[in-house]
Amino acid sequence: MEKLVDTHELERELRATLSAQREIGPNYDHQLIENFMQKVHGQAPIPSFNQTPSASVVAVGLRLALAILSLIFLIPLAAITTANSGLAGLVVVGLVVLGVNIAFNRGH
Repeated sequence: MEKLVDTHELERELRATLSAQREIGPNYDHQLIENFMQKVHGQAPIPSFNQTPSASVVAVGLRLALAILSLIFLIPLAAITTANSGLAGLVVVGLVVLGVNIAFNRGH
């Protein structure tokens, strides 16, 4: 037996879902779609916003942390190597820090 769907209610739910998506961003698209489909099928939605952040959010945080730490450590390392080895030492330290950042970002 098929259930009749109130189109006004469905439109209201869809608008609410789209509004929520704009507010919280694309990281929760899957959960929003799942909740909307459960409402369409008449099921009680399973709360899913209390989950841990998605992998992409964690990866962005780790990238930012690595970039900040790279700058923090690059400044004294650049000063020390420039004083001891000149421009060649500065280039080597810069390339090593750049290499670490590139390698990390390729893995994520």
